[in-house]
Formats: sequence, C-alpha cells, structure tokens
Amino acid sequence: MARIIKKPGDLLKFPLSEAGTHAYCQWLADGTARVFLAACASSLAGAEIISLPVAFRVPVCNDTPNRYGWEKVGRAGIPPSFLLPQRYVVKDAFTGAFSIYFEGQETAATRVEVQGLETLALWPHPRIVERLETQLSACSIAPINGIRAAA
Repeated sequence: MARIIKKPGDLLKFPLSEAGTHAYCQWLADGTARVFLAACASSLAGAEIISLPVAFRVPVCNDTPNRYGWEKVGRAGIPPSFLLPQRYVVKDAFTGAFSIYFEGQETAATRVEVQGLETLALWPHPRIVERLETQLSACSIAPINGIRAAA
C-alpha cells in the first residue's frame, strides 16, 4: 500500500467497525479532519460526501491514514468556516484550570469560555470510529441505500 500524502481538501474514506461499512472525512490545512456523520456500505461521489453533515473536527494522529487503510477518494473545496485553525480546550491535570489553545498559544479561560470546544488531543483511528459510531447510534438512523446519515 502506498503512503498517503494528505493535502488540504482531500476526501478520505476509512473503515468502520462493521464489516463492509466505511465513513468519510476531509483533510484540513491545520492537520485536522472534519468527519462526516454517515456510515456507508457503498461509495459516494465527492459532491455527495461534502453535502453530508459534519460530526466533528479533530487532529488526527499522523500514522492513522496509512496504518488503518484509509484511502483518498477525491478532493473538494473547503468551506470558509473550516479554513481557520480550530480552538481547543486544555485542562491542567493537576490544578483543573482551563485554557484555550489557539495557534500555539494558551490563554487562561473559564469553564463557560471553553464550553463546546474540542479537547486538545491527537485522535487515532479506533477513537474516531468509536466516536462516530456513538454519534450515529444516538441519532437512531436506519441505513438508506447503504448510507446511514443524520440530516
């Protein structure tokens, strides 16, 4: 298998835990992936992929795409809201104090200020799959034409 060189805008397909199913994400310029809220049994075209709702956006471990059988399936423009780097919450393990991490800088923050922010962590494939499948099951969506996605 050839090594995947990820570029902003690349659409990637990755396997889910149920045999024969997969999901999609789009690689972003800051090294994060916006993961789409869908589980598919058949392939989708690029326009179909980017029309899916977004489940979450996370930094992905560098080896994840190559190690877990991800594959490039296309390329698409990145929406303006995903062009900017993402802010993350950091919670000090000793003091419990919160801060916001943005572009290499941490700024002290309150619990209210960090609500809704993603925790700063690198996500490996198994955790991405687990999180996506948990979100899909919470939606209670039945597959249609081999695709289970939230509206």
